[in-house]
Amino acid sequence: MSIISSLFEFVRCNWGSVASVLGLLLSVWVLVIAIKVKQATQQIAAMTRRKALAEELTETSASILQMGSWTRAQKWDVVSLKTEEAVSHCNIALTRWGDVLPEDAKNDLLTASQILATILELATKGSINRLSTSQRESVSQAQSDANTLISRVLGHARKIEERSS
Repeated sequence: MSIISSLFEFVRCNWGSVASVLGLLLSVWVLVIAIKVKQATQQIAAMTRRKALAEELTETSASILQMGSWTRAQKWDVVSLKTEEAVSHCNIALTRWGDVLPEDAKNDLLTASQILATILELATKGSINRLSTSQRESVSQAQSDANTLISRVLGHARKIEERSS
């Protein structure tokens, strides 16, 4: 009797056991594939989350730059609106991505948010109209400082995004 015929005889007599072993091997293979798919999905989700942080901070920076333009034009209602936008973006970034950002980046976001909140208070109360030219320049400098802080945090976000790509 040859090896092949012995093998066929074994399979014929033990087909249930052979089918069970093949089923087990197939199940293990499917499990390995499922684990790899899950890991890939988690990596894509994390990458998307980090990219969203960079986009949020880019929008914040854009709002602050627009605030500066409107401050120079002394359009305080628009300054107020853009400041609210920027403060909102800062708070969203802190809430959604506080666990991803390093401590100094979180502190920069908090400081920028506080600076912007002060500007917002001045703009909404109308007290900004009573500011002297040097005080208005201080408001412009504060906007610039807030944008610098946001830019630093954006740098952190981009670095995190690049490391994970």
